[in-house]
Amino acid sequence: MVSEKEFELSNGPTDGVSCTIFHPTDPNLLLVTSWDGKVRLYDVLENSLKNSHAEHEGAVLSGTFSAQDGVAFSGGLDGRVVIWYDAYTKTKSIGSHKKAVSCMDFNSEYQYLVTGSWDKSVCIWDAKALGQTQQEQSQETKPLQTLSQEERVYSLSTIGHHLVVALADRKFVIYDLRDIAELAKPEDNIEPRWSRMSTLKYQTRRIQCMPSGNGFVAGSIEGRVAVEYIDDSPEVQSKKYAFRCHRKQVDGVENIYPVNAISFHPVHHTFATGGEDGTVCLWDGFNKKRIKLYPEYPTSVSALSFNCNGKLLAIASSYTYAQGVR
Repeated sequence: MVSEKEFELSNGPTDGVSCTIFHPTDPNLLLVTSWDGKVRLYDVLENSLKNSHAEHEGAVLSGTFSAQDGVAFSGGLDGRVVIWYDAYTKTKSIGSHKKAVSCMDFNSEYQYLVTGSWDKSVCIWDAKALGQTQQEQSQETKPLQTLSQEERVYSLSTIGHHLVVALADRKFVIYDLRDIAELAKPEDNIEPRWSRMSTLKYQTRRIQCMPSGNGFVAGSIEGRVAVEYIDDSPEVQSKKYAFRCHRKQVDGVENIYPVNAISFHPVHHTFATGGEDGTVCLWDGFNKKRIKLYPEYPTSVSALSFNCNGKLLAIASSYTYAQGVR
């Protein structure tokens, strides 16, 4: 599924990599965000840096592509949400959170940019309106919806009409984006359809929706992965399960490492996980087995992304400071 040929991108970030994501339709365009304050766009076929920007004031924690060609978004410690537009040549702040933008995702069905923050909120931005007007406006815009949360937002993922949010208290909050169209007033907030605690006992590090939209996979700081389903009927919930991963035996002691990254294969719907132990595992979630263990990298795996045809897997081997400054 992934070519055994591996190569390192030229002109890589000068600090830790926080996010890697391939373009939704172009298999060769890769967006990379970093703690060095830059957002970079690579052509992996040519192994070249196409462009970069340093619009953020500090580390960049998240990024994603728009469904519109030549447009991408990023969020950073400065709380700002930045649009990169006009064939990735111009940048502009479209809005902001009160604290760091920890995660973001783009919903191509509804043309929504969804951002999550440590300020205990999720913002939904109408990308259609941004594409029509925002690029020429001098002022920031307001999000279509601001969804208040009980805790800090650590990760989120959206596909189809579902939006899944992972909070600092191990809670998952699940929204139905179709509810936005049914609001009596635009300023009213949609309520979550479901709110439930994670199957995992420790803090959630990363979630990713299944390509089918039926559920999601969550990774925790305790070297475990949970396969969760959205439908709350007892029959469907009986299918969920969890398993241990990213662990090492050292002198008879089991060392446990966080699961930092998750990415689904777009064709086979298997998924890869990247851990603090520097390894990448490929899993068959339906048959509940590991397919492949990739060779260990020199340091933590901080981010993963399959490209749109599933022939490439971007792996960011980058120290995450989980064990302090080295």
